[in-house]
Amino acid sequence: MKYTDFYASLVVMKAFLSKFTPPNQHTTYSMKNLLLLLFSLCFSFYAYPQKYVKVWGDEFNTPGLPDDTKWDYEIGKVRNDELQYYTYRRSENARIQDTVLIIEARKEAYQGASYTSASLISKYKGDWQYGKFEIRAKVPTGKGTWPAIWMMPTNSEYGGWPRSGEIDIMEYVGMNPSNLYFTAHFGSDSGTGHKSSGSSTTAISQPYNKFITFSLVWTPDKLEWYADGVKYHTYTKTTDDYKVWPFNKMFYFILNLAYGGSWGAQQGIDDTKLPHKFYIDYVRVYQLQESAGPFSLTIEQANGGTVEVSPLQTNYPEGTEVTLTAKPDTDYEFDKWLHVGSANPIKIDVSKNLNIVPVFKKKMN
Repeated sequence: MKYTDFYASLVVMKAFLSKFTPPNQHTTYSMKNLLLLLFSLCFSFYAYPQKYVKVWGDEFNTPGLPDDTKWDYEIGKVRNDELQYYTYRRSENARIQDTVLIIEARKEAYQGASYTSASLISKYKGDWQYGKFEIRAKVPTGKGTWPAIWMMPTNSEYGGWPRSGEIDIMEYVGMNPSNLYFTAHFGSDSGTGHKSSGSSTTAISQPYNKFITFSLVWTPDKLEWYADGVKYHTYTKTTDDYKVWPFNKMFYFILNLAYGGSWGAQQGIDDTKLPHKFYIDYVRVYQLQESAGPFSLTIEQANGGTVEVSPLQTNYPEGTEVTLTAKPDTDYEFDKWLHVGSANPIKIDVSKNLNIVPVFKKKMN
């Protein structure tokens, strides 16, 4: 607020107060009192600056296969005429080693394909609407490689691709070894076809030789892409029409290393350079607090079981660690905490108001 605006506010306030002063009562509103009142009002409006707090993540610190309480797999030959077969829980293609996730594309005969790789997805175990998403990764290079960090709609409420949207936090193709790509895909305002908003950069020298922190900031009004703290693209909502802004629903992560395909093989492949490795140091998800706290933790009732909460409190100071334990009824088994993960018990840091949905399923006979 400029000084002139601030002073004008004081004048308006003084006039307002004097209007309601009884005519026979000599009440003086000093500038000091006006200042105190104005500061009090400002404090009530601006005392709580919103901040991002971590709500989900994977640091990849435990050696072995990826954490199946957070990640599932795409399986087979999935899209884009790519050459690889995506495998399931196979350490040759996806493993945690030396505190990083390694997704490896290999030349080998497997299930009728000549190449293998992995694609990890967080669907139903990590889904979000809005937030700040941060992934530190190092891409491979070489003709044919097509690593990506991206997000797809959890339920595709607006229809199949591209109508429900796609957010590519980072894509890279080995045929253009100096380029990193940042893109949003959606339908068109005509109701048919496909449009996108994106950009690429060559500003980061030899991106395949270093770890880079890729970030997406997703709010109700825009998407912003960053690499190592520098903003490279923004897509801003101009209308509520889902055909060009489907980004108001939940999305989940995909971490994959494709080989060949409609884009990856545009200039051919060089499989003499295989295997290729896509390194991911961490994945972190942050969301805005709605208030300054303390915070509520609501557990939705679910058919097939109950939930034990420890400690059980009416509300929680910021950062309180709470353990949730699912207790299935007879003939049921625990499936997941919807959009959060499937660990049981699970530990959660309460740093914003949370609503947790347990899912139980009937045991198979």
